[in-house]
Order: sequence, then C-alpha cells, then structure tokens
Amino acid sequence: MSIDLNSDVRRDGVVSTTMRRLLAAEEWIRTHKARMHQVDADLYGGKMPPIFAMADVFIMSTAMTRGHSTSQDYCLYRTQSVPANGQYGDLGTYFPVTGTFTVSVLGFTQNICGKVDWTLDGVSVGGTGVGQDWYSAATTYNVVKTFSLTVSSIGYHILRFTVNGKNAGSSNYYIPLTAIWITPASY
Repeated sequence: MSIDLNSDVRRDGVVSTTMRRLLAAEEWIRTHKARMHQVDADLYGGKMPPIFAMADVFIMSTAMTRGHSTSQDYCLYRTQSVPANGQYGDLGTYFPVTGTFTVSVLGFTQNICGKVDWTLDGVSVGGTGVGQDWYSAATTYNVVKTFSLTVSSIGYHILRFTVNGKNAGSSNYYIPLTAIWITPASY
C-alpha cells in the first residue's frame, strides 16, 4: 500500500511524525528492495539464496486454523478451517535471478487430505507440482514433497497452490502445511 502525503491520512491537517516515519520506511523499502536482492544473489555466487517460509505466510482464500503437534517438525501446521475443493494459498516472493529451482513443501499426510496443483503467476509448474497428493491411510508426519520450478524473469512472482480434488480414499480436502523452501536446483 502506498501512502501519499497529499492524501487524507492526516491528523489535524498535519502529517504526524509517526506517519512520516512510516512513509520514509516504505520509500526506503521500495527503492532498496531490488538492490538488496541483488546483493544476496552476489553473495551466493550469482544465484538466489534459499527462501524459507513458514506456512503462516501464505495468503489464503479461506479462514485458516493453526494446529499443534509435537510429532511434526516445528510443532505446528496450518490448514483450512472448513476445507473445500478450489481453495488456494499464495506465496509472493522476489526472484533476483532466473533459472530452475526446487520447491520443497513440509506437511503431513492423512486420510482426510486432498490434492493440490501448483502454479507460478497462474501458469502450471507441471510435473510433480500437479495433482500433488497429501492423502495417506494413516497419519504420516514430516512429509516433504518437492517439485521443480522454472523462473524466466527477474522480479516478484506469486507461487500458488490450489486444492484440486482428492484421492478416492480421502474423506476431505485438508492441506496441512508447515513450511516451504525454495532453493536453486544447483549451486
């Protein structure tokens, strides 16, 4: 969100000190973001540094529930409050380099889990990123599912998972995720 000093965000006709600080911080982030990512890429030999994010960072199309299990790495996971086919989650991230990346998703499988399709900016990632099945007859913790991702332009991209059906043995569409990390396919 961009705030303009000429907008109606004023207190008694004067922009507050707090607002000025927020505006200055926003401007610094906007002008330095690309440069910071380039420095990161330079530190990693021209390759993008790994990205790690907890499932909390996904922007979801539905309400989410945070669950806790000491059997799961990090002792937590996120899943839909009321699961349904077609729900999705978005992860926005900046790619300072192009190339092929490995995406690893940590979650757990269960007899109430669905399948997901992964897209980057609305385009299917293909391969094992399509129809990724989170079903299993018994609960299995710390499952890591991976797929390959090709990024063809430097910049901000949206990685999305969409619930797309379920295994015939599954009774629901839950997708219990803990974390996601993206690494260059080769260093």
